[in-house]
Amino acid sequence: MGANIMIKAKLSIPLVISTVFLTGCFDVSGGGWIHSAAGGKNKATFGFEMLCDQDTKEASGTITYHDSGVTVDGYGGNYKGKPKKLALNGVIAGNEGCGLDAPYAGYRGDYTPIPASVGPGGSFRVYVSDGGETGPDKDDKIMIFIDTGIFAGYENDQYLQGGNISAL
Repeated sequence: MGANIMIKAKLSIPLVISTVFLTGCFDVSGGGWIHSAAGGKNKATFGFEMLCDQDTKEASGTITYHDSGVTVDGYGGNYKGKPKKLALNGVIAGNEGCGLDAPYAGYRGDYTPIPASVGPGGSFRVYVSDGGETGPDKDDKIMIFIDTGIFAGYENDQYLQGGNISAL
């Protein structure tokens, strides 16, 4: 039986996927915040470390992501109670386009919602760009797409408003 979900989000700015955003295979870490996919004054915060073995091209790492403007109101009739904010812990399971040069990286993985009782986890893709500056850098970018699970269909594509992404 299929799951019914509702994700509340008022998108006031259309999301555009950049066609010049290349992917690569290298180590990258970062943390900070971007505007919520819902717009307004809400924030989406994140922290991650993504690693890629140059010899085997195997990826590993973790990501934590929260969007305070997006809520999940229900899941298949089983979730009851106060709406929960979109929050997840992800584990990197592979890369998206190994072999290209920094400062771009793409990874994919599986996530668990926070709290897990919200509904089933699923898969995601995340792409990051290091603008090249040390320290806080508004030329850094993160794009996240949630493909399956309770948060399926969520996407956010923005330049950092605070924090830093560093290609190692």
